[in-house]
Amino acid sequence: MDRRGFEDFAQRDIEGFFHRREERGKFYCASCLATQLTERGAQWVFPATWVAAIEDLFERPGTLRIESRRCDACQRPSPCIGAPPAGQ
Repeated sequence: MDRRGFEDFAQRDIEGFFHRREERGKFYCASCLATQLTERGAQWVFPATWVAAIEDLFERPGTLRIESRRCDACQRPSPCIGAPPAGQ
């Protein structure tokens, strides 16, 4: 898979992750999201590769939203990415 193909895959996979019922309304910093995706996403993707894809999403989030807030995993204040709860 070439770089552009992986970027498209990563964006779809990450958007799908946030559309899961248990993830709806949560926001994660890049590091914690990479950990979540490594554990529960496409496990064949290395964590460093997820981080690069997530950083790209911070530049062009698509259907996701970027907010400056506390990460739902580590609770540190930082730029976080996620999907708002349904209806927002």
